[in-house]
Amino acid sequence: MLGPDASQEEKQLQEALVHGRVHYWENNFGQDFFFYLSNNHILLSVICAHPLHPYNKIRRLLVLLNSLSFAFFIVAACTVVAPNEAIQSLLIGVVGTVLQLAWDIPTSMLVRGAVLDHIVHDFVESKLTAFASAVPTMLVIFAILRHCEMQAEAKSMI
Repeated sequence: MLGPDASQEEKQLQEALVHGRVHYWENNFGQDFFFYLSNNHILLSVICAHPLHPYNKIRRLLVLLNSLSFAFFIVAACTVVAPNEAIQSLLIGVVGTVLQLAWDIPTSMLVRGAVLDHIVHDFVESKLTAFASAVPTMLVIFAILRHCEMQAEAKSMI
């Protein structure tokens, strides 16, 4: 968050970022759209977010890794459950997209947490960081164990 010496324009910009405001520049759809995407898109915000964005780069990267890990889990689960490739593709395309949106949309709403006071903000950030780093680790371990299990099953069939 900004310090007490921040200018009024910086405070207004950060307030707009906290509330997910799309219209920052007057009457310019292109700039508004790019501003919105670069600050709210789960991938673009890691690279293009405004320096006054309430999430720091590490936090945005953790949210991205969390989303990618969940996408990996969806693909792995659909691959295991579906009996053939056509149904796998359908499950990944339809069910996977809906589940991914349900996972990512609440994540984008966490930016509202940036308006909390400093102590609560630090506590929330530490918990989110722990969760965001634990989920990818858990999914990687699950994927490795599942791969080993499938390899063992394949060898036993031969």
